[in-house]
Amino acid sequence: MDRLRWSTAASRAVELALAEARRRGHGRLESAHLLAGLLAVPGSPQALLAEQGLGASALAAHLDAAYEGPPLLAGAAVEQHGPEWREVVALAQEIADAEGSFEVEPRHLLLAATEDRRWSAWRVLEAAGVAPAALREAVQARRD
Repeated sequence: MDRLRWSTAASRAVELALAEARRRGHGRLESAHLLAGLLAVPGSPQALLAEQGLGASALAAHLDAAYEGPPLLAGAAVEQHGPEWREVVALAQEIADAEGSFEVEPRHLLLAATEDRRWSAWRVLEAAGVAPAALREAVQARRD
């Protein structure tokens, strides 16, 4: 993961996602944790998630059920190399490149996290009554 190419806001969203995983006792970082990070970083993805009906309380209500990874062991760090997370990061960088953006922005992370219906972000969104496809369309229609 080339974090040198990430905007400050994207890096902050990932830091907050890691903190959320740790706080919940989740041993592996997944796309649903990234939704929590994106909700906490001011900007377009935060606004779009809220407009679609996903707030912090709705996310909290569904995040544990969507998580399918191992528990966080005492004294261990949250794993950032699981297959879902690696795919999200690679896809966010591909999306940024395809748009001609030098930096990965929060919107690229949101598009990446909601790409695959097998991922935890998709499960959280559906459980919260948010249509992932409609959210993706809204993200693609609005560029910061």
